[in-house]
Amino acid sequence: MNIIEMEHVVRYFATTPAVVDLSLSVPKGSVYGLLGENGSGKTTSIKMMMGALIPNEGTVRVFGVDPVGMPLETRSRIAYIADEMALPSWMRLGEAMELHASYFEQWDEEFAQERLRNYKLTLKQAFGTLSKGQQRRFLLTLALAQQPELLILDEPASGLDVAVRREFLDTLMELANERDVTILLSSHILSDVERVVDHVAFTKEG
Repeated sequence: MNIIEMEHVVRYFATTPAVVDLSLSVPKGSVYGLLGENGSGKTTSIKMMMGALIPNEGTVRVFGVDPVGMPLETRSRIAYIADEMALPSWMRLGEAMELHASYFEQWDEEFAQERLRNYKLTLKQAFGTLSKGQQRRFLLTLALAQQPELLILDEPASGLDVAVRREFLDTLMELANERDVTILLSSHILSDVERVVDHVAFTKEG
């Protein structure tokens, strides 16, 4: 069974092609690497998977349905972390967890609290006071505590130094192995992807 299917997908911005005739299938339970240099169409492809962009041509299916207009029940099975993603700097971690818990019926509070203790983070800390590595760890905690069936990560370790990036990816794999989750991981760093994925697709010029 494939969790994500894209067939002959094309996406333009004005007259500039961003994705050209892209087809891929992400099997259930896989850790799938989407590898390519910056500007090769990875983020545009992921935004179409999330329903944030509509393809000009081709079809996209996630859990068998079009992501545009996807039912909330289905969308709640997906967690997403992007490179530029952040919470308001003033928001305390406890407030963020409470907010996320209100959106997801399957929220695992025990897991979230345990990860915070492991990362030596507290509920009273403001998101803006955390280092970039701590912010990524916390966002990953929020994503996994919603118990997703599909975890989409768009350049999640970008901007982290080598040691923190490796720790982040090791943590991701450790937690993913404990849960029945399909992971799509995009990156332009081959050394990151090759350590963790069991399927890989390469993008170049869309």
